Amino acid sequence: MLHHQHAGHYRDKSAVSYFEIPSATKDPDALDSLGDTIPAGWGMQDVQILVISREDNTKICPVGEQGEIYFRAAGLAEGYLGDPQKTAEKFIDNWLVDNAKWVEADKANDKGEPWRIYYKGPRDRLYRAGDFVAYLKRFWRMQAEVRDHLKSRLSTHLVPSIYIMLQKLPLSPNGKVDFPNLPFPDATARTEDASGEDLKNWEALSQTERTLATQWSTLIPGLNAKTIRPKSNVFDCSEHSLLAHQLLLNIPKSLGANITTGVLYANSSLRGLGSQVDRLRSGQAATVDKAVDTAYAESFEELIKTLDDKYQSADPDALSPSSGATFFLTGATGFLGAYYLVKEILGRKNTKPIAYIRGAKGLYFAKDRLTRSLNGYSLWQDSWAERIECVLGDLSKPRLGLDDASWRHIAQYGQMMRPDVLSTIDAMKFCNEGKPKLFSFVLSTSTLDTDYYFKLSHEQTATGRGAVLQADDMQGSRVGLDTGYGQTKWVSEQLVREAGRGLRGAVVRPGYILGSRENGVSNTDDFLTRLCKGCFQLGARPLIIISVNAVPVDHVARVVIASALNPLPGVNMVHVTAHPRLRMKEFLSALEYYGYKVPEVDHEEWKTQLEEFVSAGSTEKD
Repeated sequence: MLHHQHAGHYRDKSAVSYFEIPSATKDPDALDSLGDTIPAGWGMQDVQILVISREDNTKICPVGEQGEIYFRAAGLAEGYLGDPQKTAEKFIDNWLVDNAKWVEADKANDKGEPWRIYYKGPRDRLYRAGDFVAYLKRFWRMQAEVRDHLKSRLSTHLVPSIYIMLQKLPLSPNGKVDFPNLPFPDATARTEDASGEDLKNWEALSQTERTLATQWSTLIPGLNAKTIRPKSNVFDCSEHSLLAHQLLLNIPKSLGANITTGVLYANSSLRGLGSQVDRLRSGQAATVDKAVDTAYAESFEELIKTLDDKYQSADPDALSPSSGATFFLTGATGFLGAYYLVKEILGRKNTKPIAYIRGAKGLYFAKDRLTRSLNGYSLWQDSWAERIECVLGDLSKPRLGLDDASWRHIAQYGQMMRPDVLSTIDAMKFCNEGKPKLFSFVLSTSTLDTDYYFKLSHEQTATGRGAVLQADDMQGSRVGLDTGYGQTKWVSEQLVREAGRGLRGAVVRPGYILGSRENGVSNTDDFLTRLCKGCFQLGARPLIIISVNAVPVDHVARVVIASALNPLPGVNMVHVTAHPRLRMKEFLSALEYYGYKVPEVDHEEWKTQLEEFVSAGSTEKD
């Protein structure tokens, strides 16, 4: 039996599109493969459907681009009864043919496979992260439980930031929720109610915990301090991490304790943070959970046991431009990954990149994401379309989440390279599949963020020996790394070093990555870029004379590929360093050079201004 999903519109008298759903016998996974995307399907007979650009309604969207549905059909309504203004707004003259009516469907869509349309949702109800509001009817006394339930089921950016309790929901005459008549979510005027259980928990809190809870509630719209419980997490309650840091800056004013960022991350619950504040006020030092501090090193000892006894490796001397090479890389849609792909792989003859893409609905969408990413960096060339291959997967799953066919297909390529690896153990197992391969791992300087290396770097720089040497075994970071990111990178590096028993390749550690020297395209979420933006918003820049190891992205990409193609025996460390290094003072002075009014001030003065700026919740100085 064949099933058809028909899509219509309340401004039309009949269905205008259809999508055939295969029977369970023919394709048992058909519905599961659709994911969260609703297919509107194809236009029915005598129906014209187009997806029009939202930026320019004279342009038809190309395949893969999101736009708005417009349709023309014999059953088109005449308009809104007694409302000529709304009729003129929604029933539009067709600009592609003479004197024919369109109807605007108020729906945002993607054109995926040719002629199939995917329904994304009503245009007037597409929101940004943090804009979501929950209206509760039956469970209005269980808002805390509802919030916890939604956090367990939804992505972070979809969790509502405001919860509004209603005795009943307003309904339209046809029984649907009447969205325009829902009460406006005025965050400053609406605060969630505290239940009887909340009040009991509030009474059991210490004075320090109550003060902290009150401060949380002043930073987060609609949050009632009395609903915050001892195990509540400041990062879960906040819409974003900046609010948590505003709390960090307010604590010294109200409680007289200077809490560091590391202590906040290690003790982010109300009870944990309150206990650290009390310790500091009594003259003791704040503590960090030592079990967490050493857990990553202990896990490394266990993970070593999962490595293969020996790894095979390709001979780099056998590589030649005539024989070509195949590169398998993760992170291809990122800033540095894009430059691997374009400048150093596609820029060579007889090379084929296989880009590992996660989270895409299908191969078409994976390649579209990669293309859009390269277009965003002004790098894409149409001639590359046939040379690039994409595979789908999930880094959290065994074998990178690749299906059996993809795993076998990729493992059979002759001279395969791995310029960017995240799922380290499975990636190294890849090197033992099929023909021998070379392995390259791009790392981060976050593995150096310990007191041991801060001290070592200072001492060696003072004696002219340089900072941390490439030959360092990184055992100084076995303990002391505070962030999960740095800890996982340290474990990955040690696993790659351990695989040097047969495996041949390089571990590349770049510093700060600047924009391209050719077109200036930069990563807008990079620390240095955000620092420049922050100086502009604050209206001042700090006087900092320390040097910065910052290198253009195209140079980093060149080093990554060169070290991958020409590795020394075993697995060796490669540091990407700038010669000479810029001082931070020189780097930030570029703002003034290009016309931004950001006068240089003493670092302590700048820090004070920044704390006041963040505490006030500002985004730009008056």
